[in-house]
Amino acid sequence: MTAKEYLGQIRYLEGCIKAKILIKEQIRAMAENTTVSLSEKVQASNLHDQVSDNAIRIVELEELINKDISKYIDLIGEIREKIEILSDDRYKIILSMYYLSNKTFEEVAELINKSYQWVHKLHKAALKELDKILLPDAA
Repeated sequence: MTAKEYLGQIRYLEGCIKAKILIKEQIRAMAENTTVSLSEKVQASNLHDQVSDNAIRIVELEELINKDISKYIDLIGEIREKIEILSDDRYKIILSMYYLSNKTFEEVAELINKSYQWVHKLHKAALKELDKILLPDAA
């Protein structure tokens, strides 16, 4: 796995968490907005079972989200440790801001008062050094 792929895991996992949260919110909204027409003949126990099933499904989805959040926190810690190994503090700053703080290259450039091109160039150099750390035999 390259450094870029390794670091990209954070954004992928973050996207998965956000997607599951959106799904949970949609399911919860649908469940809360479900009404039974007076003309329908629905037994109270059937309705209660449906509500219970929906609640259980929402709880199960919340458990999946919490597991992903736990993985996300662990991954951030692992990546932070790898970034700290880098020899150049500028590399650490750029990779931390871009991957851990989810900033764009433009935002990183603005925050550290450098040009977009400078940030992009250092990002490439930082990835090369991180590749050597992650894949020492390939270097």
